[in-house]
Amino acid sequence: MAAGESTLLLARLGPVTTAEFGEEPGCTKGAIWQRGGFPRASAEVFPTHDAMIAYRLLFGIHSGIVPDGIDDLVTGEIDWAGDATILLSYIKGRTAAESLNLPRRAVRLLEQWLAHSALLRSFAAPEDRQRLWLALNRPGRFAVITGSGARLAIQQ
Repeated sequence: MAAGESTLLLARLGPVTTAEFGEEPGCTKGAIWQRGGFPRASAEVFPTHDAMIAYRLLFGIHSGIVPDGIDDLVTGEIDWAGDATILLSYIKGRTAAESLNLPRRAVRLLEQWLAHSALLRSFAAPEDRQRLWLALNRPGRFAVITGSGARLAIQQ
């Protein structure tokens, strides 16, 4: 199966395991691994844990929001005020709610993340869809992790 075909199949099936992916074209899990391409195609279609960490770190740098405020962001807290402006509401650690008019670089990064995670978000459980930060723990494993699940990995 060519890389492009793998990508299209994953977009249709969603974030599936290697075995589930192989069932569709009638291949064994071993054949899928031997031919390669599945982990790469999965990582291209769905954000991985590592990609989510990178986006979150850059978002913190560009926005100035502390990790506690970034962890539990949900899409409902994003208030688009025009094409290039976002007013973001968040909880800063253990203090009160805060709002911030995001700098342009943070807005662009957030747009990129929302586009990158849109397909995974459509397959996620209803309670996870609203979470801003969600990713697969690794390609070929359908275990969606959300914002605060990445904190230990970021600290390491």
